[in-house]
Amino acid sequence: MVGLASIAEAQNVTLTDYGTYVVLSNGLVSATVTKANATITKFTTGSSPNLTTRPIRKG
Repeated sequence: MVGLASIAEAQNVTLTDYGTYVVLSNGLVSATVTKANATITKFTTGSSPNLTTRPIRKG
């Protein structure tokens, strides 16, 4: 089992802007966020498929 300190140090976070949405990724997890309403439309970990079953909205 990997400790939290090892996970936190694994990768730097990148933010890639695609105009209407951004993708945050650290090599372990990735989140696609719609900029207009701060909705997470896709969340993946490793090679897993999209973990969201519906959009996750802020607030």
